[in-house]
This record gives sequence, C-alpha cells and structure tokens, in this order.
Amino acid sequence: MEKRNTKIMFAKNGQGSRTTRITLPVGWVDKLGATEENREVFIYEISGEIIITKEELKMEENKALEMILKEIRKEIKEKYIDNSDYQYYLFDVIKNIISMLSTEEDEEENIDKYTDSLYDKVLNYLNENYKVVYQSSKNGDATVYYYDNCFDFKDVESLEKYFKIGE
Repeated sequence: MEKRNTKIMFAKNGQGSRTTRITLPVGWVDKLGATEENREVFIYEISGEIIITKEELKMEENKALEMILKEIRKEIKEKYIDNSDYQYYLFDVIKNIISMLSTEEDEEENIDKYTDSLYDKVLNYLNENYKVVYQSSKNGDATVYYYDNCFDFKDVESLEKYFKIGE
C-alpha cells in the first residue's frame, strides 16, 4: 500500500469542453498490467471512490452486495434511506450495481436473476444495523425511513421535520 500526492491537470478543447489528466506512478501502472501495447483499463466510481483495474469487474452476487452496502452506508451516514412505496432508491442502487458489473449481453438477465435476492439481503442488513420509522396511509401506501443509530426518531413526522423533507 502506498500513498501519492498529485495534481489533476485541467484543459479545455476548442469547443470549451473540459478534459482532465492525472499521472499515475509507473510502478502502479506496471502492477495493473498495462503496457504501451495493451493500454485499456476499466475505471469505476463506486460510493465516491475511484477504482482502476485492468480486468473488467464481473457480476458476482457477493461482490455486488458489498458494493451496494457500501453505497447504502454512505447514504445513511449523510442522512437517511427512504424506502417508501413511491421511492425506489434501493432498487435503483441494486440495478445500477448489477448493470455496472454486467456486460450488455447479460445485463437484463442478471437484473432479473439477482435483484430480488439482493433486495432481501439489503433489507435484512438495514433492519439489523439501522433504526427505522414507518407509517401506512389509509390507501395502503407505506412511508419507511432507515436512519443512523445516532438519531432516535419516534415517528416519520419527527424524521421528516429534522431533515426538512417536503419543505
């Protein structure tokens, strides 16, 4: 493990669009397995971290779950997770991670194959590790918020007031 401090170079093309470059130490590029003849690498942004790898990440349920939970922990640390009937945050995160780990050919199949299982595992994780408040409306819609254990909300209204939801 090694740390380097570097600067990002910024430039504009003739149409005014920005472009950037960052220099990596040659030793790191060698460790990636990149050569002058074989320069392709894959770059991923996951939960605010940039991952550069020579091999494309493959869809594996445990790897996908790890990435999903990392994103969820980041979101809850910043505020809360809304898992209400009208909010699809969890499904969106799950499908985005599956898509990122899938080829174009197997993306839809992987979404169909893994979404429900990953959703159940994510809900179990949330219920075991975070607090929750919920309420049901007269028409049967549920409002559900998962939030960090450092808070202690008694009901949905107190969470929404604290986070200024709907204002």
